Amino acid sequence: MFRGKLSILCRNNQGEKMREKMKLWFTAAVSLFLAVCLLPMSPKAETKTGICGSLTWELDEAGTMRVSGNGPLMDERGKLGGFVYNHSKVKRAVIEEGVTAIGDYAFKDCYYMESVSLPSTLQSIGEEAFVKCEALSSVVLPAGLREIGEEAFRECKSLQSIVIPGGTEKIGKGAFIFCTSMTRAELQPGQTVVADEMFTKCYSLQEVSLPDGLKTIGKRVFDTCHALSKVSIPGTVTEIGESSFSDTAITGIVIPDGMSTIPEAAFSLCRSLKSVKIPASVKTIEFHAFFACESLKRVELPETLSVLGNQSFQSSGLTGIVVPGSVKTVGPWAFTQCSKLKTVILEEGVKKIGKQAFYQC
Repeated sequence: MFRGKLSILCRNNQGEKMREKMKLWFTAAVSLFLAVCLLPMSPKAETKTGICGSLTWELDEAGTMRVSGNGPLMDERGKLGGFVYNHSKVKRAVIEEGVTAIGDYAFKDCYYMESVSLPSTLQSIGEEAFVKCEALSSVVLPAGLREIGEEAFRECKSLQSIVIPGGTEKIGKGAFIFCTSMTRAELQPGQTVVADEMFTKCYSLQEVSLPDGLKTIGKRVFDTCHALSKVSIPGTVTEIGESSFSDTAITGIVIPDGMSTIPEAAFSLCRSLKSVKIPASVKTIEFHAFFACESLKRVELPETLSVLGNQSFQSSGLTGIVVPGSVKTVGPWAFTQCSKLKTVILEEGVKKIGKQAFYQC
């Protein structure tokens, strides 16, 4: 009597159960989908790019900067340097073939840049282009390089050595000043001038190679290079600047025949200097030329010398000196505080002894 109705009721109960299962499956699927969608995604590696005149540059997330194209890298801060990219993120620089110049300040203050690759097409490096690239340990200058700007590599405190190509015609003042880890420097044949202050305060510099054909060593070139104990001045040199070898560890020096003047403070504070050979071409020894050369016991002054400057040998280790007759006046304080000086011979012709020339001897 109730069989048909019971059958319908049973079918209805089964449908309800099926709908409940489907709801559960749907809820689970939606939950899984949302969970996947809401997972944190790895950020896409960012590469910054820019244009510098006819060149383009890009800086990737790994810290490698590439510069490509043809022509010069513009030197205006804000084009490549300045605030265009974060200097602390540059770890390597690759300057590709075709680039002819790196402008002023281009990589200044890239403190963490460890390496730079320069192309054979490069002809000039601008003023302060790599200043304070403190992690930069090596750089190979291409043979075609013609110019290095003032203080281009100043305070590159990890730079170990440098070779200057013979064809580099112009090098600015202080190009490698304060490169405190540099131990070796070589100027290749073709170089005729060592620029003023080129290696000043390179405290670790031990070995210097200067080429035949060199004419001029500028002012303060090796001043305060405390580790420099030996250097050979080529015979072709006719001029050295003031304080050019001051406060170094050199033990002996031969002045080239052809030089007429030993300039102001040229070898002052060279406390390890034991021997000096002065040729007949030298007419003038200037102020403080050999000041405080404590290990210098003897020096032979040439018969052609005419000017013996103020304080020229003050506080040196001289034990004896012969002043030739060609010197009319012994300069004031010339031998002051030479406490080991025992014998002095003034040859005929010396007319005047300056103020306190032998004071505290």
